[in-house]
Amino acid sequence: MIVKRFLIAILIFALVFSSCTVSNQLKQLNIEAQQQYEQKSYENAFSLYNQIITSKQERGKKAHANIYQNAGISAWYIGDEQNAIRYLEEVKGQSAASAATSTTLPRHT
Repeated sequence: MIVKRFLIAILIFALVFSSCTVSNQLKQLNIEAQQQYEQKSYENAFSLYNQIITSKQERGKKAHANIYQNAGISAWYIGDEQNAIRYLEEVKGQSAASAATSTTLPRHT
C-alpha cells in the first residue's frame, strides 16, 4: 500500500513537472516570437508562433488569440496568404483582434 502511494506521488510529481516544463518552453517561445515580430523578422516570428500553435493543438488546446493574430500578420508579410487567412480568421471577432487584424484580413476575403 505504501509503495503504491509512493508510486502515485512520483507519477503526479512527474506530470506536474513536465507540464511546467512545457509551459515554460511555450512562454520562452512566445517571448522570442514577440521579439522577432517587433523587429519585423516576420519569417522567424511566424515559425515561432506556428510552433506555439502546433504545441497547443497537440495538447488539445488553443493558443491565445494574440498568438494567432501575430502568426497571421507575420504570414501575410512573408507572403503565406493561406496561413495568414487561416490564422486571422481564427481571431476575427474576438476581443484580441486589433486594427492590424481588421486591415490585413479584408485584403483577402
